[in-house]
Amino acid sequence: MLLTGDSRGVTVRATSKLNLFLEITGKRADGYHELESVFHEIDLGDNLTFEPAPALSLEVRGDGAPAGEDNIVMKAARLVASEIKTSAGARIILEKRVPSGAGLGGGSADAAATLLALDRLWNLSLPLPSLHALAARLGSDVNFFLEGRTALCTGRGEIVAPLPPHPPLHFLLLAPPFPTLTADVYRLFTFDLKAPRRVPTLLLSRLPAGEPTALEGGLFNRLEPAALAAEPRLVRVLAAAQRIGPSGARVTGSGSTVYMPVSSRTAAEKLATDPELSSLGRLIPASSAR
Repeated sequence: MLLTGDSRGVTVRATSKLNLFLEITGKRADGYHELESVFHEIDLGDNLTFEPAPALSLEVRGDGAPAGEDNIVMKAARLVASEIKTSAGARIILEKRVPSGAGLGGGSADAAATLLALDRLWNLSLPLPSLHALAARLGSDVNFFLEGRTALCTGRGEIVAPLPPHPPLHFLLLAPPFPTLTADVYRLFTFDLKAPRRVPTLLLSRLPAGEPTALEGGLFNRLEPAALAAEPRLVRVLAAAQRIGPSGARVTGSGSTVYMPVSSRTAAEKLATDPELSSLGRLIPASSAR
């Protein structure tokens, strides 16, 4: 997340994320699942601008995101205004670059960006715990984007424990031309109390190396089979990425994006010219967010 500006105007680069590890550890009484996940912030992001205005408004540029009150950006803005009991407004422009329904957390990142931007635009100086409390009301992934980088997230995703810095990682993302619906994926997921529980110990021990071949054995996604069942076309996409990617491939979160770890940005750009991968969806070189 890169934020600049003051009460005269704020711009934000709302960067997205990958799930390098995702285990489901239980089912909650409120219908959510308990999880343990390693989130990693990447440099693919949406651009947002916030300007002083008499009322709240949102303009969306780009495909794949609703305009107006249905957008999580407006929900976040309304929540802040309600909590601090202000009639202040803002003209918000959202330029969408992160594919929607792709498992990259683009909407959650936009919501977190809105909390941080309005805090600065309206001179609120809200403490981080207060921002986290608001984020948890907007969605399970929003809290991560308040701090970003790499973190171990638990609860339903809203409990964020930042991890030590590590060398930059590089990926080629394959975003197929269809989304997967998170609700459908979780509906098809069966929580098995007898299934051996995976832990992120191996991945965490290998992050300091920063090498794709070292990471490969630690990458894991418990939701991957359910995502493939929810969207059968994703089976072909993942199979091709696993075969062609130099260090394998995984579905991120509930999909539909597949990511391939690579050794460098140059390697990602070179792999993005592969004709078979190109035929399956949008190819996006990505690296750790700075």
